[in-house]
Parts: sequence; C-alpha cells; structure tokens
Amino acid sequence: MFILQSDLLYTFFHPLPRDEVAAGTNPAPKPADATWSQPVGKMGGEVKLSISYKNNKLFIMVMHIRGLQPLQDGSDPDPYVKIYLLPDPQKTTKRKTKVARKTCNPTYNEMLIYDGIPKGDLHQRELHLSVLSEEGFWENILLGEVIIRLRDLDLTREKMGWFELGSRSHGTM
Repeated sequence: MFILQSDLLYTFFHPLPRDEVAAGTNPAPKPADATWSQPVGKMGGEVKLSISYKNNKLFIMVMHIRGLQPLQDGSDPDPYVKIYLLPDPQKTTKRKTKVARKTCNPTYNEMLIYDGIPKGDLHQRELHLSVLSEEGFWENILLGEVIIRLRDLDLTREKMGWFELGSRSHGTM
C-alpha cells in the first residue's frame, strides 16, 4: 500500500510537463553546463563581493546577497552562488558557495580562489556569477546573474562592492 502512494514511483510512471515535447517541435537547446531552469518571476537583488589578486591567485570573497525575490510559490529560496572564470572551454573553473536555507538575504563570507592565473591574462578574463536556488537533484532555479569583466577593475588593490543581479547584465564596481 505504501509503494502505491510514493511520489517517486508516481513521477517514474507519469512524465513531468517539462519532459513532454509536442510532436514536430524543436525545443531550444540547453547549454551543456546548464543545471538550472529559466527564471519564472522577477529577477533581482545585489551581491557584495571583494575581489583581489596576488601571487597569480584571484581571490573572490562572496560576502552577502540582498533583495532576492521569493520563488514563484511565495516561499524563500535556498540560494547559493556559482562562479565561472571565463573563457573556460573545459568547464574547470566552477566554484560554488554553500547553500543558505530559506532566505532572500543570505550571508556567506566564503573565499573562492583561482590559482595559477597569470597577471597578463586578467584583462581578457571575466567572472560569470550566478545565484541559484537549490530545488532538487537536477534542476535549480536561476535567481540572477552578473558578468564582471576583470579588465574593468584595478586589481592592484582589493575591490569591494555591490553588483546588481539581473539577466546577463555586466557589472562594475
């Protein structure tokens, strides 16, 4: 009797709407590294970062996020930050913070480090920062993102500031 009431068993035999594709349509291809669903509501908020460079190491301190929007069902998200140092053809530069539970204003104070980055390469690199809500095994919800061009920053000294989260916006400090 308990097996018949299992949600896992139900979803195994009943495909979710996202899995159903109408015959004759070509869904938009999903990027190979995409592990989140597209935003379903208003994106927004800001992320506070401290960025510095010393001895071929790029240091990114993810400090706070403020003003994230609640999820579509009205509940608070379980946000985390994911950063790629682009270009990254092999997808080896992914760094992530821990997940903060049920909050629109998380505090992380986590240092993410990229080692072995020559100073001469900084001007052609950029950070792709995404804020996602952890929602399950395979699908997370994108809450906002920003691309930070390192050439726009003077990394001879630590830079600290707030970056606006949106949809593929370019941030400056």
